[in-house]
Parts: sequence; C-alpha cells; structure tokens
Amino acid sequence: YVKNYTGRLSAVCGCGVAASTGATAAIAWLMSGDIKKVEGAIEHIVASLSGMICDGAKSGCAVKLASAASAAVQSAIIANQNCFVPSKNGIVGSSVEESIQNLGRVSDKGMTVTDEVIINVMDDMNKVK
Repeated sequence: YVKNYTGRLSAVCGCGVAASTGATAAIAWLMSGDIKKVEGAIEHIVASLSGMICDGAKSGCAVKLASAASAAVQSAIIANQNCFVPSKNGIVGSSVEESIQNLGRVSDKGMTVTDEVIINVMDDMNKVK
C-alpha cells in the first residue's frame, strides 16, 4: 500500500519505510487486535522513518532494515500503550490514509532533487582519482 504512493523506485528507502509500516501494522494487530492501535503504530512509523533515504541496494540496506525492524516493534509497543502521534504533526495527517499519501508526496515531489544528489554522490565516489 505504501509503495503505491512512494513508487517502485524512490529516494525513500522502501525496505526501511514500506516494509516497516507493514511489519508494525502486523505486530500491533497481533499484540492487540485493535484497529486504532494498528493505525497509531503506522502513523508512528510515518512520523519517525519518513526521511530514511535509499542510497542503492547495497550492504547498507541490512543496517537500514535492522533499524526499521526495531522501529516497527517499538512503534507497535508504543501504540499498544495508547501513545499516538497527534494528527497534523509533521506529515502525519488526519487519518492513516492521509499520512501515507503525505509520505508519497514527500517521496515523489519532495525528494526529486535528493535522487539526483544521491546518484551524483555515488557516481563521484566511483570515479578513479
């Protein structure tokens, strides 16, 4: 669902942001079965990991995945304690759907230049000096 808005390729780390969103939803559901807590966990992930960039599929992905997995568990635990990110806080919207759409807007429109810069940085590092 998240990738529908962020796109197949984007400057936002799909492994870190999209996968952790699905994981936290599942963990929160298994912990409580309460849709409000599932939504709260998702919004916590959107608030906390929305800036995680993709820098190409390399070994750094494993580090990002470890951080995202930890954040997914933490977000589910926090939501199950009835602690939620307030709506209209950062990119968190009035609903889970709006929050994910906002994440997509940031990923698509807001990070266009970021994509270019990441590619230039990687290209510069690979040039023979």
